[in-house]
Amino acid sequence: MPGISPLFGDLAGLPPLFINAGEDDELYDDGKSFYLKAEQAGVEVVFRSGKGQVHCYPLLAPMFREATEAMKEITDFVKFHLRADATSA
Repeated sequence: MPGISPLFGDLAGLPPLFINAGEDDELYDDGKSFYLKAEQAGVEVVFRSGKGQVHCYPLLAPMFREATEAMKEITDFVKFHLRADATSA
């Protein structure tokens, strides 16, 4: 059902996005496509690709280095944008 995928919607006006995808995830290509579409729509977006990683691998932090590094990037992104929102309010 193409109507339920955000890939087919208008992404203009979305808040900043951090998209993380493991390269061994079945949904990797969808994540990459969503990133590219968001970028084209003018959304501030970061894409992090996890080489040899599976779906939702950052949730496995602190069990292995790659997950821990990904989770740190995600939390840094969120903290940065929360501070930016607080100072602009």
